[in-house]
Amino acid sequence: QGARHPPPFHQSAAMSPAMAATRTVRTSLSRMALASWQRHFCQGKALPARRLINPTYLVHFGNVVALAALSQSDMLNLRCLLVVSTTCGISYNLLQPTPLISPAMWGCAFLSLHTYMIVMLLREREQLTLSTDEELVYEKAFFPFGFTPRHFLDLLESAGSRWCSWQAGQYALKKGDPMTEVQYLFEGEVEVLSFTGDLLHKAKPGKGGWLGEFFDPNQALDHWDLPRKSPVSFRCCSERCQTLALNRSALHRALKGAPTLEQAATRAAVSDVWGKVHKLVPDMRRSAYRSMLEVALIDGEVDPAERSMLLQYRQRHKIDEGVHAEVLRDLGWTVEDFAAGRKGASDEDHDADGE
Repeated sequence: QGARHPPPFHQSAAMSPAMAATRTVRTSLSRMALASWQRHFCQGKALPARRLINPTYLVHFGNVVALAALSQSDMLNLRCLLVVSTTCGISYNLLQPTPLISPAMWGCAFLSLHTYMIVMLLREREQLTLSTDEELVYEKAFFPFGFTPRHFLDLLESAGSRWCSWQAGQYALKKGDPMTEVQYLFEGEVEVLSFTGDLLHKAKPGKGGWLGEFFDPNQALDHWDLPRKSPVSFRCCSERCQTLALNRSALHRALKGAPTLEQAATRAAVSDVWGKVHKLVPDMRRSAYRSMLEVALIDGEVDPAERSMLLQYRQRHKIDEGVHAEVLRDLGWTVEDFAAGRKGASDEDHDADGE
């Protein structure tokens, strides 16, 4: 008729008397132990800790500490007090007649989070040593906007920092070069040249010292992963220029990855733009004055009407004698030639004096 399944154990063979007696004894002992445990808990004699500490005191003390934590302005003090408060809450839950395991586990999760944040705060406040160049860049470009020394060093590491030095006439970046790095000028002076080679303005350390855009919070995370070319050139115009170069893509990701860094970077970017605008206005006036001089001096002479117009422009826009002399020198004139109204007049005077 086919194979049959074997009968269950309790049907196939009778349990021996010894085994049955052993099972009965074990069951009785377990029930007696459980009853004793419940009876002692009901009488408040279960654990030494419960006899020594009233859990109600723990919850009151923990809440008082939590209130004290909320009144702290320092984050490290707040986190430390919350650790104490959370520990009291965990102890209260575990010392109940029937331990509250789930609330205690959630308390452990909060305790772990507070401990992690304390470690991070201590790491940020750790005493760090910066080199001379690092200290100079940090004080000018990062410290005023909320970056800590730890933030600064982490950015240098994550963005693959390079320290660059340029001589007069050398290009830190040429038009059409890949924009893989952004540079901060902390020593010297750099000319910003348009795509036609015209001078737009001069960058100096401080506000407006970033050669290019430092950070844009509205750009996507992968914005700088795509190849981009520079529309302008940066040329050193002082005896020596020194810059800090950071990888744009890595820097953008690092700043976007932490809300604190993103807020600080946004403040730094706004300040940099205002610095560029503030420096751009005098440079635009200087460029306009240079263009006016070029037109006035194109025939090699300066008539009284042109001289009066140039003087009015200088007075209106506060162009000093130094800028006036520098522009004349760039155009091949001297201050004496301009005063005489004719190019080469100063040389003729020197020749006459020699005779």
